[in-house]
Formats: sequence, structure tokens, C-alpha cells
Amino acid sequence: MRTCGFPHLDYMLLLGTGDWRLLPQQEQVMHTIYLRIDEELDESGMRALQDDLRGVGHITDVEVHPRTPHDILIEFEEQYISPMAILRELNRHGVHGDIVSG
Repeated sequence: MRTCGFPHLDYMLLLGTGDWRLLPQQEQVMHTIYLRIDEELDESGMRALQDDLRGVGHITDVEVHPRTPHDILIEFEEQYISPMAILRELNRHGVHGDIVSG
């Protein structure tokens, strides 16, 4: 059995039959990743980055604290977006970082 994710639908391929079947609706599981960014961002830069990341599909929350401006917590739907894709989103905004834990 192999699964293939489509937005809001999960299908499974029954090996040997070539048949795709709709899987039952799965419960949404959120994951959190902790990132450390290299750049120095002021308060408005942090807020802009936070707002931009919240606008990315399947990222559900972004937390940045002014006392620890290099640390970002991001909650996301792991079945639809990967931690590496989140890092690429940071790079698109001119910010570079590393995954500390996830």
C-alpha cells in the first residue's frame, strides 16, 4: 500500500491492482518546529516575517518573542508541508536559519 497526498484528500494505492481508494478523513496533526535565524531583525521586521509566514499554506502559527529575536516557533501541518519547505520560505524572505528541533 502506498499513499499519495492531495490537498484535503488522502488516497491509497492498492499495490498490484493499480486501484486508488479514498482513505477515511484523518485527524489533523500539528507539529512544531523550533528555528534559529542568523539575521538581526528589529520589531517591525520580526512582525513582518511572522505575518508573511502565517500566510503560507499549512503553517498554522508563528511565534517570535522580542527578547529572543533569533528564535522562531512554527506550528504546521506535517502531512502537507515539510520543515525544509519552511526553511525555503525563510530564505525567500531573505532570512537564513537552522532547524534546532522539530
